[in-house]
Amino acid sequence: METIIFLLFVGWCVTTTIINGDIFDPIRNYTLVRFPKISKLFTCIRCLGFWIGFIGFGSLTIFGVLGEILAGVHPFFNFIILPFVQSGSCILFESIIVFLHKQTTVNINTEKSGDL
Repeated sequence: METIIFLLFVGWCVTTTIINGDIFDPIRNYTLVRFPKISKLFTCIRCLGFWIGFIGFGSLTIFGVLGEILAGVHPFFNFIILPFVQSGSCILFESIIVFLHKQTTVNINTEKSGDL
């Protein structure tokens, strides 16, 4: 179970880096202008989380790594259900981060002093 939670966390890290990372700004901007329908993939955490989960859990299933972790589970589960779980966990992790970030406040001193 710990391994699945770790894989979900890694999938969220990849997803949020692609969606929010400055390094991917040129790719997001290019697809937004040239391919508007595909640009949704690079801006929607739910959409990208699903495809990251499909690629990640699918490749781990094909190479036999995930079969050892989830003994007795049909591969259909790995290819279809786990990407939805990945997408949901991305939304959950991102919501927690946004909630914790909103609790941070910055106080700015607005008192004017006569001396500069």
